[in-house]
Amino acid sequence: QMCAFAKLAWNCSFSADEVLRHYCARAYGPVADMMFQHWDLLRKSRLQWNYCAMECAIRKLPTERWFKLQRASPRWKRCEAACLALLEQAIARLQKSPISPSRLAAQTDARIVERIRDVRSRWSEIPWPWYGVPD
Repeated sequence: QMCAFAKLAWNCSFSADEVLRHYCARAYGPVADMMFQHWDLLRKSRLQWNYCAMECAIRKLPTERWFKLQRASPRWKRCEAACLALLEQAIARLQKSPISPSRLAAQTDARIVERIRDVRSRWSEIPWPWYGVPD
């Protein structure tokens, strides 16, 4: 989000797609298109990732329980499956044939693969609200 804020402060006429594409190009290099699809799918799915404080308070649910209920919905499952497939494709593409120096894997910064693995691992974590910390 800080990348988007900085980009929009510099030029407020950028669209959300332009900001996201710029971020993906800088952060994910050769697999920027796949990662753009991943983040765009998440954005367009409108899943409630970390805005559950009010609903948890009203329903008297712990955050973990609320998140488990959200993940059980068919919409969430479809989005998660599609996003995880994109992440796996990106990792596989980056790791192809490291023997030849002209291949993508030989030219790829190892931090890009780690960044994508980090995104993939976050799917199993409970997203704590951005305005608070876990109890």
